Amino acid sequence: MSTTVQIKQQWVTSAPFRAHFQLILEQTGLPWRVLALAIGLPIPLARRLALAPPGRHRIRVEDARRLIAVSPEDLAGLSTELVGCRTLSRRLRELQDGGMDALTIAHRAGVTPSQVQQLASGAVVRCSRLTLLRMLALIDELDEVPGAARRRPTSLPDRAA
Repeated sequence: MSTTVQIKQQWVTSAPFRAHFQLILEQTGLPWRVLALAIGLPIPLARRLALAPPGRHRIRVEDARRLIAVSPEDLAGLSTELVGCRTLSRRLRELQDGGMDALTIAHRAGVTPSQVQQLASGAVVRCSRLTLLRMLALIDELDEVPGAARRRPTSLPDRAA
């Protein structure tokens, strides 16, 4: 006996959620990719909310709920919350081996060159969630450029206790 499961995707208009996303960007000063990673929104959706002109767009109800549940105040602790960041060292070394120096990585990710060097060397095993998100956002951005990075980050590490 086989069971068929139907998944019915529910959609809502994106306009109020786009406005909320834009407000959070404005109030926090976070780049849109960093915000997307912080709240678990798909990157293509975040790109559309941040960059596409207003129009007749829809988003999934689950993404709308995730987004509307976040306020700028919820993101204030990103710079003080510590998380594991060992997975970054290999990726940063790959970027450096590919010709991107620590200063360029730091500038593009919004961190300091010494942070990049410490993370790339593996000397740091924990960093702020904001630093991790900024680095993952840069890696994600570079993954869209052929030959700039090898693969997308698959998941965020668990929060450090």
